[in-house]
Amino acid sequence: MNVNRYDGPVVDAFQLSTPFTDSYANVAYERPNVFVRAWWREWNATNNETTTPALADFVTVTNKSGDSTHVPFIGNTYNVEAQQSLDLGTTNRLTYGLNYRLNTLSSTSLNSFSKETRFGIYVQDEWHVTHVLTAVAGARYDLDTFIHATISPRLSLLYTPVSDHTFRMGLSVAYRPPTLFETNADQRINLTFPLPPPFNTSTLTSQGSTNLSPEEIVSYDLGYQGWYLRHRLRIRTDLFFNHLSNLIQGVATSSTTSSFSNGGVGDIYGGEAGAELLVTRWLSGFANFSYQEISQTFTGASQRGAPSVKASGGLRGEWDNGINGEVGLFHVGSATYPISNLYSVLAPFGAVSPNPTVGSYNLLNIRVAYKFWHENAEVAVTAFNALDDRHKENPIGDTIGSRVMGWLTLKL
Repeated sequence: MNVNRYDGPVVDAFQLSTPFTDSYANVAYERPNVFVRAWWREWNATNNETTTPALADFVTVTNKSGDSTHVPFIGNTYNVEAQQSLDLGTTNRLTYGLNYRLNTLSSTSLNSFSKETRFGIYVQDEWHVTHVLTAVAGARYDLDTFIHATISPRLSLLYTPVSDHTFRMGLSVAYRPPTLFETNADQRINLTFPLPPPFNTSTLTSQGSTNLSPEEIVSYDLGYQGWYLRHRLRIRTDLFFNHLSNLIQGVATSSTTSSFSNGGVGDIYGGEAGAELLVTRWLSGFANFSYQEISQTFTGASQRGAPSVKASGGLRGEWDNGINGEVGLFHVGSATYPISNLYSVLAPFGAVSPNPTVGSYNLLNIRVAYKFWHENAEVAVTAFNALDDRHKENPIGDTIGSRVMGWLTLKL
């Protein structure tokens, strides 16, 4: 896949805009209880590393050679995994496997060519304790180039006291090792004038760190799913609590340098409820509501932000004459996100800090389609944000408006 324009991620006060080539290959051997899979992916890009428009006149980002417009990034991932499942009697199903991954990254924004190897083994047992209770327990053991070995356990219980009604409880622990950029970065942040004390410099060096621990998340969840009205109505409810720790974040290590380190804890908790209803043979509807809160000690750009409330609902229709369509209304509540401290540092020199709070917005999405040629072809029109409720999803992101697209799909 080749793309001649790409608006990449916005990180803190910096963003990427670059053409790239994405290459991919996959091979697999699969049997009913066994599989072996291997894949390779390459990301090849020449980045234009820029700051957000409000800081463009004050700050530039370059590699160690001073280049900001032709910074190559070539990343390769090689992955092999194998898995087998065995039935142990009539009540247990054992699954075990292994996974090997090699990541490489080459760039003039790194201190050297970088590579990382990961190797993991895992085992899981699904035990039908009784006809109403099932327990699923497993663990994964991972080795990584940059961190100590980790063990990721998980446990879930499924309780079905009566047919069509299931309660679920889950507990899991997972880790994220540092990326090759976080361990090997070597960049320069240049200002058009010297910073005031305590910095007293016009160039800051951003470097990676090889002394990082993995980020950790401990997750708890409770859920219920039930079918009603002869399977015409499904209701789902879920509660969750996630504890984050050892978040990898950028910090100042001196008046002229910054790097990455671990720190802080955070809790994300809330709930979700949803329903799907088959109104008639050709018409169905859905509704969903979620609420979450975030409590954290993370500071600066590492802080987590997200809307507390999201709600959605809609209808789907499909007729025998080939016409089908969907209409959905989505509401997203307001949210407050972290803003880079560069805005406050540069405010005396004219930098305008964006409002950290993004207002709520509503999306009305519509899709109308017609299938023909024995259902091997379909023509469709979609309208995203049909009411043109212009909004942002991040304080330094783009303003999003409406979009109408047409599709022609053929099956040969």
